[in-house]
Amino acid sequence: MALAAYPGSVILVSHDRYLVQKVANRIWEIQEGVVRDFHGTLDAYRVNLETGTDRRDDPERDNEIRKLRYELALYLSGDEPTNEDAKIQWWADLHERRRRLRELAGKE
Repeated sequence: MALAAYPGSVILVSHDRYLVQKVANRIWEIQEGVVRDFHGTLDAYRVNLETGTDRRDDPERDNEIRKLRYELALYLSGDEPTNEDAKIQWWADLHERRRRLRELAGKE
């Protein structure tokens, strides 16, 4: 995996957890020569370590979890629609993604 594949990317190596939490949206953990890639904040990464929800025994499940987290982040970072019908659909989509993410993470 080359850095050139991620244009505009910056690699930050730090022990400052506050800094990493504020700027990182992807964590690479390296242990015993194995690189583990996690998409999300430091807090989300730590929760996954504690709960074991980021297991590697099901790559398809892990990819779907990453995709749902990304979609939720996009949903929550954008503006809520003003049209009433669109607003209802927006909320329904948001709740369905959250439900599916909880289900995949083993919290339902």
